[in-house]
Amino acid sequence: MAEKSREGGLLDVGLAVQRLTPDDFWGEARKRAVRRLRQQYAAAVASFGPTTPTALLEAARQLEGLRAERLRDRRLGVAG
Repeated sequence: MAEKSREGGLLDVGLAVQRLTPDDFWGEARKRAVRRLRQQYAAAVASFGPTTPTALLEAARQLEGLRAERLRDRRLGVAG
């Protein structure tokens, strides 16, 4: 459920989400996956433009800081 929640948060701010399976990396499935990813990337650029909005970049920086804190706390044995 946590993964679905994170994915929903990405979709809510206008980011595209694409899932790949191990099969998507080999043979004909790889070619289909590459085509699908390129098509979806083109659609995302057409909808949202080719650059990441400043607000999203700032949110990513803040989340990275939170992640670093959690990793530090885990190493120190602090309950989260």
